[in-house]
Amino acid sequence: MSQQNNHIKIIIATGGTGGHVFPAEALGSELQEQSYDVTFVGGGLKSNRYFHRNNFKYEEVATSPFFRLNFFRSLWRIWKGTRQSLKILNEIKPKVVIGFGSFYTFPVLFAARLKRIPIVLFEPNAIPGKVNRFFSRVATLSAVQFAEAGKWLAGNSMEVKMPTGKKDTIEKGSAREYFYLKPELFTFLVFGGSQGSKAINRLFSEAVCHLKGGTPFQVIHVTGKTGHAEEIRKLYLDAGIPACVKSFEERMDLAWSAASAVICRSGAATVAEQITYEVPGILVPFPQAADDHQTMNAQFIERKVRGGITCPESTLTVEKLRNLLSQMLQSDHREKMHRAIVAFKQDQRKHELSTIIKGLV
Repeated sequence: MSQQNNHIKIIIATGGTGGHVFPAEALGSELQEQSYDVTFVGGGLKSNRYFHRNNFKYEEVATSPFFRLNFFRSLWRIWKGTRQSLKILNEIKPKVVIGFGSFYTFPVLFAARLKRIPIVLFEPNAIPGKVNRFFSRVATLSAVQFAEAGKWLAGNSMEVKMPTGKKDTIEKGSAREYFYLKPELFTFLVFGGSQGSKAINRLFSEAVCHLKGGTPFQVIHVTGKTGHAEEIRKLYLDAGIPACVKSFEERMDLAWSAASAVICRSGAATVAEQITYEVPGILVPFPQAADDHQTMNAQFIERKVRGGITCPESTLTVEKLRNLLSQMLQSDHREKMHRAIVAFKQDQRKHELSTIIKGLV
């Protein structure tokens, strides 16, 4: 089986934020373990902070947002990226090209269409992005995390699990010790997605410092590149709150394992991991997300999974967040959401994307 797979070549098209890159890498790792020959192709891979260049073969191509800058410059870069992609496809001769959305993948997918190479799309959000919508007309299959996304896509669609890689069970106490925190203490996990969030950083750090009495707690706070880790660390220190504050955390599996409750954005990868690790949460959708898809993701967690609370950033105040954090500290309220997430997972009958790909090639 594995020797046969050595000759089967697959291209994964990705780039951009962690929400696109993380599941693409997880799928790539799964396919490599089955001895498939995997190459990543996309825009910006050489400088992408989320892409693990040492783990995969990769090729970078030119690309551009759709005419947000100079029209002719954007058109030229997309065409240049398409020509580069055609050359790569001619050399590699993949059996399938798998697209993970965003303008970073457009030239690769367009070239695959010109070469009549089968295309599989993965759409992690409740409302699909423009690139996936466009190519769904010609894709062999659009794999979606949320069934609702299929309504926006042409052609065949199938509900699948978000590729998240191997998730080993890590005991909460051990995970907390990794962050130099107390193994038995209630732990808030706070982060704003792969890009970080100034709003979440500010609102949470102010609200949590005004929590009075009740259950003792500690904090894991990943500020992101837009955060000011030193300032937030000092706030917790002055308030006497045990905390581990970082601008970036490579081992988010340990952060999720350590968490009693999470306060975060509602990108597709984030809500998938929230379900995977069964962590109740307060979800603050990114207000500028395309088609407001993060709100749809958050509402899915709140209404269908019943494992979280949706809080639009425009209405979220320090006082409101303080009250919500107090609710999360109440074991009955939190445990009810945790049980709902566990029940939702047990009822899932979704396919693995890697299994679908193996069936196609």
